[in-house]
Amino acid sequence: MIYNIRGTSGSGKTTLVRRFVRKHKDKELIYMWYGGKPRILGYKLLGNSQPLMVLGRYDDAIKGGGVDNITSILTKGYEHRGGEGNSMDAVEQQIRDWHESGYNVLFEGLIVTSVWGRWMELAQQVPMHFMFLDTPMETCYQRVLERSGGRTPKGWNDGKSDLQNKHKTSEKQLASITRRNGEVKRQQSSLEDFYKRQTNRHIPYANKHELRYTLLKHKRAYSQLRKILTEEIGWPEIKRKKKEKAN
Repeated sequence: MIYNIRGTSGSGKTTLVRRFVRKHKDKELIYMWYGGKPRILGYKLLGNSQPLMVLGRYDDAIKGGGVDNITSILTKGYEHRGGEGNSMDAVEQQIRDWHESGYNVLFEGLIVTSVWGRWMELAQQVPMHFMFLDTPMETCYQRVLERSGGRTPKGWNDGKSDLQNKHKTSEKQLASITRRNGEVKRQQSSLEDFYKRQTNRHIPYANKHELRYTLLKHKRAYSQLRKILTEEIGWPEIKRKKKEKAN
């Protein structure tokens, strides 16, 4: 099974997978050798007869994580082997290679989320499960601001959040300005674009064409992810320690 976690910037994709990888003790780093140096490609998580391959970096040496941090080296390796195309061609080929080798695969990334048609076609060829994070756009904006050094929004004021007011006066951060017919119009940010595409196009399409998908509740996405993996590929459950009764 191939699992693709999807969501816009700040939705929690990378945080979710990083938590999953770190909590799994029985794992191996997967490297790609290029330029005489080993480069981290992902992780091989051992748990049953079919290991789960996680594509992307989730170590402390980088900011962020996921597929976005390995597209360059992955593309170079892909081209070195005679492949032609862009970074998503390289990503897809790696996923196909692992799947054809009998592994389960888990991947996520912002660039991956910006593409839909490619993965929709893949889902019609091999078993694939899409997981859409339902994180509110307001929360996504807040997280993006915090990551970039912005202050934490103060909450609601006169029916509008402080975050909305901040973005209204600093559109250069989140959107570009175009002038048409003498009027100034705000173009939606890439975050808004991804969010709307997922909500209005991708999820309805997956539902209409009966693709396998799940809406992950952003506040309990980790437990949902583990439950899905346990039910579908027999991934081991985490045994909770029993509380000792007081004497």
